[in-house]
Amino acid sequence: MASAVKEDFRNYILADSAVSTKLGTRLFPAMARKSYGTVDPYGVYTMVSNDASYTQDGTSSTVWRVIVFQFDIFSKSAVTAEATGDAILARVEGTKFSQGTTEFGAVFLDTEFDNFEDATRADGSSGLFRKTIQLRTLINS
Repeated sequence: MASAVKEDFRNYILADSAVSTKLGTRLFPAMARKSYGTVDPYGVYTMVSNDASYTQDGTSSTVWRVIVFQFDIFSKSAVTAEATGDAILARVEGTKFSQGTTEFGAVFLDTEFDNFEDATRADGSSGLFRKTIQLRTLINS
């Protein structure tokens, strides 16, 4: 279930031309492939929380899940990282939608912050700005 939800969320975001113009398909689960480390910008997303909500007596077959996704956008430019994160937010924030087999409740911004990573990574990239956003949504599983 979790892999389908992650894939559906990613596909919905990349279906927006404002996002795909910036990222193409360079939005990766968990970590970016080495070959994309120097392509600007690129993003990584993870599911950081998947909390189930059950009825008290266990009689309901409906299980609601509150899921938190984290998106990290990396770029050599702070402006590009910010604009890419803003495009993702504009696509989903406050929106209910269906994608693939998943019906997403309204998506809300949980937290957002900026950072700069000066370290050189295994892929040779360094000095990258990072825009991090965490998004919370409710799904009926």
